[in-house]
Amino acid sequence: MCGRLLGTLLLGTVSIVLSDYIGALAASVPYFYAQYSNRARQAPSCFPVDPQDTLADRINAALSAPGATGFSLKLCPDTNYPISAPIKFAFPNQEITTQGFPGLDLSHRATITVNGPINADGTGHTTAVDGTCGTCISVALRYVQIQGNRGSGPVIGGANIEFGGNNQNQVIEWVHSEKPRTTTLDPAAPTINLAGILAAHILLNDSQAMLLGGINLVDYAPWDGDYTGVVVENNQILGGFATSVTDPATDQGKNPEGAFIKIGIAMGPRTWFGDKFGMSLNRGAVVRNNTFQGAFGYAMAAATVSNFTVYGNTIDEDVSFIGSVGPNCSTTDATPEPAPFVFNSSQVLDSSMQQAFLDRDADALTCILPDNDNNNNNSAVRDSDRIY
Repeated sequence: MCGRLLGTLLLGTVSIVLSDYIGALAASVPYFYAQYSNRARQAPSCFPVDPQDTLADRINAALSAPGATGFSLKLCPDTNYPISAPIKFAFPNQEITTQGFPGLDLSHRATITVNGPINADGTGHTTAVDGTCGTCISVALRYVQIQGNRGSGPVIGGANIEFGGNNQNQVIEWVHSEKPRTTTLDPAAPTINLAGILAAHILLNDSQAMLLGGINLVDYAPWDGDYTGVVVENNQILGGFATSVTDPATDQGKNPEGAFIKIGIAMGPRTWFGDKFGMSLNRGAVVRNNTFQGAFGYAMAAATVSNFTVYGNTIDEDVSFIGSVGPNCSTTDATPEPAPFVFNSSQVLDSSMQQAFLDRDADALTCILPDNDNNNNNSAVRDSDRIY
């Protein structure tokens, strides 16, 4: 799972690469170079969405063309880009953004929609934007919306956004990511995966399904847990929301899908993988000024980290913490009750952690499931009109 951030959240660190997305890019290089790549780099107009049957190929040809270092791919405002394969950064200092930003209202951001095939074996197209190439230093994803286009069931593959790898100074900001196709099948299926990244002003929204994690700083391999320079800040993470109010006194209600995010921001390998990496420590990240709304198992969880700085993260009024021990939970370790912030203090070293963290066993917390009789504990607040 290489770099994981956005089932819809920002996080920085390189994890075991989970970029096993399905769908090969089959661009006809000479044709695309001649017809689109040079024009896209030179013309002030935004990138054309039509013809849609070659959209992903045309975008990737522009990003991979000779001399495309520093290329800014400008998408058209108020336009949906249905792609049949992942968009892949290719060279340093590239950017994907919506033309006219900053300056336009956020409601005018372009939308990139995952629209590739799903196979009979459960694999398929799941990733919208991939920034994990070996030359993806200082790439940036800004001012766009990512629509994972999840249907009736989860698909085996990567996250909506895959960043990280052997890179640095990557940026994801002012991005709204929602409805990833991967949700519960893979032990590393979040909305966003990253490493060495600034993740800021991101809205992770998954109000209609169960999601393992939002922003995850959990991968130890392949860079020995070094998250130095990773900053996760000013992100809004939205968990499950009720579809009907059953208790007007508390403004709580039911969500028939048991929608919630198991861990809003996960820090350290043991929160996801249990003892798989022993006491290996992820180190050096900053997590600050993020907000949580909706239903979660845990808003934040930390174990096996060092030199982390965590402060200013807040819980919204419209929030609930639900979940119960699932069949994959340990029979020897005590899985903690759902709560806002939990950490294992004996496994959080030389770190500055904001107050309100409860000292609990924090191993393999993605094992929890919605309460069998308690799906009515999701916030009843509607989130469809929120813009971030």
